[in-house]
Amino acid sequence: MTNDICDIEDLKSTPSSSVAPTACDPSNKKLFAVGLGMFLVGAALSASITLGILLGGSAGEAGGTSNQEAQSAEESTTITGPVWTGCIAPCDDATGICTYTARVDIHSSEFGLYNFEECPDAGNMPDIGMELGKTYRFVQADITNYFHPLGFAYGSDGALSGAEELDQDSFLSYQLKGKIITLEGEYEPQFGHPIEEWATNGEYRVDVTLPVDFEYANDLFYFCHIHRYIGGRIKLTRNGRLVQPENLPPIMTSPPAPSSYDKECGTFGLVAADDGGEIAWPHSMPGDYRTPHPECPTTFVCEEGKSKFATCLDAINCHMFNGMTTNEHNGEKALFLHQMIPHHQNAVNMAKSLMSTWDYECDTTVGGTSEDQAVDPATLIECTMTNLLRSIIHGQNAQIQKMRDMLENNDWPEFDNCDRPLEGSAVSVDRVSEYVEMDVSRYGNDEDNVSGLQAQEEETTSMNSSKYSRTSSMPFVLFFQPAYVATAADNTTAQVAETTSINSTYVATAADNTTAQVAETTGGVDETEICRASCSNDTGTEICTFTAKLDIFASDLGAFYFDECGIDNPFPTIGIEVGKTYIFVQEDITNWYHPLGFAYHPDGAHVGMPEVEEGAFLTYMLNGETVELEVAYEPLFFHSPEEWIGYGKFSVGVKFDKDYDQDLFYFCHIHHGMSGRIKLLKNDVPIQASNFPNITYSHPEPSEYDKSCGTYGLSPFQLPHPECPESFVCDKTSEFAGCIETMNCYMMTGMTTRTSNSEVLGDVELFLNQMIPHHINAVNMAKALLYTDAVDCPSLVPSVSADMSSADVSDDCSLEAILREIIGNQNYQIQIMYGMLKDGGFPKTNDCVVDILGLV
Repeated sequence: MTNDICDIEDLKSTPSSSVAPTACDPSNKKLFAVGLGMFLVGAALSASITLGILLGGSAGEAGGTSNQEAQSAEESTTITGPVWTGCIAPCDDATGICTYTARVDIHSSEFGLYNFEECPDAGNMPDIGMELGKTYRFVQADITNYFHPLGFAYGSDGALSGAEELDQDSFLSYQLKGKIITLEGEYEPQFGHPIEEWATNGEYRVDVTLPVDFEYANDLFYFCHIHRYIGGRIKLTRNGRLVQPENLPPIMTSPPAPSSYDKECGTFGLVAADDGGEIAWPHSMPGDYRTPHPECPTTFVCEEGKSKFATCLDAINCHMFNGMTTNEHNGEKALFLHQMIPHHQNAVNMAKSLMSTWDYECDTTVGGTSEDQAVDPATLIECTMTNLLRSIIHGQNAQIQKMRDMLENNDWPEFDNCDRPLEGSAVSVDRVSEYVEMDVSRYGNDEDNVSGLQAQEEETTSMNSSKYSRTSSMPFVLFFQPAYVATAADNTTAQVAETTSINSTYVATAADNTTAQVAETTGGVDETEICRASCSNDTGTEICTFTAKLDIFASDLGAFYFDECGIDNPFPTIGIEVGKTYIFVQEDITNWYHPLGFAYHPDGAHVGMPEVEEGAFLTYMLNGETVELEVAYEPLFFHSPEEWIGYGKFSVGVKFDKDYDQDLFYFCHIHHGMSGRIKLLKNDVPIQASNFPNITYSHPEPSEYDKSCGTYGLSPFQLPHPECPESFVCDKTSEFAGCIETMNCYMMTGMTTRTSNSEVLGDVELFLNQMIPHHINAVNMAKALLYTDAVDCPSLVPSVSADMSSADVSDDCSLEAILREIIGNQNYQIQIMYGMLKDGGFPKTNDCVVDILGLV
């Protein structure tokens, strides 16, 4: 990295060098003089030490001068700067350790800015002081540090901008609960794990110790290893005096401060900054996106007397839809990036705005299970919501920066917008949108499913449910009861999508929105339809294998299938012989975010029903070693796709030799509504001919139109549509672009909503009713791009093959990881949000119609 004065490589001296930076611009006489002085002193000391050694004395005795005397001589010669009067950490008299307590103000810029508790008057991104020879401890225990692991470098933003970082072995000590860990292998990756996992791991901190003779003539920088533009300058001092009086090297340009309107909303980029700073910021769409706006409906929230959040939401959505009317000039991948970046910005702004305007209360010490602690639904919703909001903000901000890098790496413009003025006045009309008629129950709850399962439970063999059931280990439940996760799943009855109310004049293909399959009955299954595993006796013991994979296009949530049964057989009924050993292999990348579970009822713990006992009949394994489901199996499926596939081979051993005369079920431990039936066999004959217990929901199939896109639920929203503009993509060149237009119309239709009358959770309900269709759009967009085969990534494993050396392929692997993260994570968050709607007593949708084309 090159700065205005010196090249970073020339400015940095290695630990073995006694020579100060010398490759500075000679015109900078002050810095040049300091460097020359340090060089002469260093040369003299080196000669003296060498002579002493040659005469048989130690280095410390060389020339009769002690190290302390030599150091004092050096300091008196080289330190002539002024006294540092800025922020500097207090030091403990007993340990000598000086502490900076880090926090992140998420509302201070696009990605937030660091600040320190010890510098209350210095504001965000302050210059801080560090005295050479002392140890400084940077504590990152505050929840705002999530997704913001600190780094320290010779240039602004460190490795993110190509600058060299401080050597970890020489100067840094990354720690968790006081134990030294590695930056790349443990510290940084854990900041990207689920927020509840991160928050309960213990205290994260970094100790920085620079020796008194640290030979560097300029400032250092603290920065974030994940997000750019949020760090600041470290002024080095020796005996309280500045090593470098000037601010060198220069810091990178940072995002401008939010406008006055954005500060009111807690957002960024909705209105151009008051000082015009956003005009110079290359990542903004300067403008005023408050409604009314010529390219937006008059409103997205159909109520008078809106809350502050609802008013801000109009501008947030207008900003997004302006950004999502784009050209298709560089193919499907560029179109996806130009669409998804403003889409992510919208999610981040919605989450930041709710955090800023909502007077929520959540005691993060609330925890435990429903058996040992009672927490009112409002508190549960608030705690769940705050974790969800932080996850959206930081996870999607990180993806935004990766996607911007992809645009830059491919020489694609950051923006490729086109104008789509809306003709006439868009007004709310008193009619229910067909969005409400769509089958949204797949993600939500249905009391009929619970009552049906409970009725079945009464008929089953008597079992101690407390023995068989488990508390869900999903993220989002560590700070509070698992009410959402355990009960959010109790509605999986797939309703037939209603299309009869759709105006056939503008949805010509509404009829092809295929209805869900009818839920199965107890009639049983033909023996020929039971899929058997592939068995071998290579080790002297017969082992049978089911190789699990996921077809993400088979339904809204995807569908399990097994190689042994064929990809065209989603959620197959499989047979396992009682007393025989089976291995369910989950090595394929499609299994990410879908850890298998086994239960006596569909969906197992999701609906509070007993699971097959781990240890007695199940063995969870990683690379052949036994691990615990809730400790080292399921939690790893929440880590990034690259981490997950790098962990090795996940598998589950099943040997069921219990006297049991009903069926078992395989299911997903993260997403509910993904169960398949297991028929127990004896001598290859089903023990129970009928299908019992029932799977009380069906697995919906995509319509013919959705099959052409790789999506789900879009058929009724093909353009033209009265609640959508004439198009979202200008200069279309691909079928993918047409699919984008349909899914954007689905989202626009779903994101015109009413507010609730709830005084406590009204804004929360509004957020959920807006964010659910927003998330569904993201999932559909990611699935559609994967469906095109435009993303070419041979492997997500970090150790790539020779044919992956080009930047283009590397970007493709990064993009595929983002696509899979969107699909797996946001589908899971959708289920969490539907659970919150249920627990808050709110309807699944609160939609209104905003007429744009005048066809209603």
